[in-house]
Amino acid sequence: MFRLVKGTGAEGLPYRPGTAAFGTDGEFTATSFKDGDGLLPGTYQVRVICLSAPPAGVPLDSVSLVPLDWAPEDLVVKGDEGEISVEYDIPPKKPKR
Repeated sequence: MFRLVKGTGAEGLPYRPGTAAFGTDGEFTATSFKDGDGLLPGTYQVRVICLSAPPAGVPLDSVSLVPLDWAPEDLVVKGDEGEISVEYDIPPKKPKR
């Protein structure tokens, strides 16, 4: 998920967060309005969610494969760079004791 930081979007453009689904290879393409259209210019807080099972009726932490307190640096999209590539080094979740 890509949450646009308030006040960082380009003037005249809508406030629009983005999403992306990643495959088993970890590759993803961001979407704002339609599949694969990317992100509007601005600064985004990034959240990676990967679950081992649906979170129905159980705490999210029990099915999350990503530490819930982990977040990468904000992603800055200038809008004039065309396609950009980012790589996230997601730490393994530590087992509960």
